[in-house]
Amino acid sequence: MIFVTLARPRAAALRWCDRAGRSARYSASLGVVAALDRARNDLTSRGALHAPSLRNDPYGIPLGAVRAQAFELLAIAEAREDYAAQAGLLQSCWESLYRHPQEPRDRFVEARLLERLAPLVLELGIDTVTPQLQAAIARPWPQHLSGALWTIQRTLAWQAALAGDVRPAFARLLECVSSAPSATLRLVAIADRAELAHEIRNGVVRYEELRRMSALARDVDWLAVRGDGLRVLLAIASAFASEDAHVARGWLSLYQRLSEPASAGTARRRAALEADAQAAVLEAEGRGGAALRLRRRNLEIWDDLGFGWRAAREALAIAQRSKIPEDVRTARARCAAFPRSWLKRRAARLPSDRGSAQRPS
Repeated sequence: MIFVTLARPRAAALRWCDRAGRSARYSASLGVVAALDRARNDLTSRGALHAPSLRNDPYGIPLGAVRAQAFELLAIAEAREDYAAQAGLLQSCWESLYRHPQEPRDRFVEARLLERLAPLVLELGIDTVTPQLQAAIARPWPQHLSGALWTIQRTLAWQAALAGDVRPAFARLLECVSSAPSATLRLVAIADRAELAHEIRNGVVRYEELRRMSALARDVDWLAVRGDGLRVLLAIASAFASEDAHVARGWLSLYQRLSEPASAGTARRRAALEADAQAAVLEAEGRGGAALRLRRRNLEIWDDLGFGWRAAREALAIAQRSKIPEDVRTARARCAAFPRSWLKRRAARLPSDRGSAQRPS
């Protein structure tokens, strides 16, 4: 374990910029120094890094750690929930990381970058980065970087599913189940498999994953789980909603009791994920009107964040519930962006959009 003391964060960041061969103008444009300044308290509180670095700077601060934290905090601090801007900044960091061929490859920095970038590749549909992700998982990775590899594998699985390649998607998610570095991430992967099985109407796989999810979730000490780890409870609640509304409500209530207030940089995304689970449970309880109102608000959030496939899925759920012609047209238009996915196939089975139904007030 390496303990990082950021007694001189600005100097460390400037040295990092100099060693990477960047001009002062480029360094300022990336905002690395400003990001580290604003994140000083956060870095201090998270001071223990569970990974070795290849090189150290003269002040004893691991250079790889400074770089990785700068990249990560740059994206978070510079673009509060502007995920497109975050992805652009991370891509710029990635492209400049090995601008000088003589620099050794710092696997820790590479892993942290890809771990942050991979989810945005999926959510924003950035296909141009997919080859880098595929190349990354083809290489051997140290055990202490398994979390980054898991994130990349999960991203590639959902990309395959949205492209209509369901069999490879299930295979990648199964690899995520077996390689997950923690019980909560293993549950995420199992929930993903259950969700995908539900979307493509594969009842056999879904039943098996629900059974496995239930057994594993009962063994987790949820009182000891913090932060993003608790979000898997939302996935569990959604997965069980169509099977047992009472069980689903129990998992959702557990999340609501244990979750902490969202940070400013994730508030809207987290609110939408929570509302997704709430809507699923409300529908299971027969409260379709309340669920529909939540989904309409969610559609606006996903649109605003630029998460196209989530917006398409929300629009589809709205149309399936409301049967309103306007909603049907919206769902078909959104799902058309994913022509080989289950979204397009299910949108094609929606009722005619030429009826006279009116949106409820």
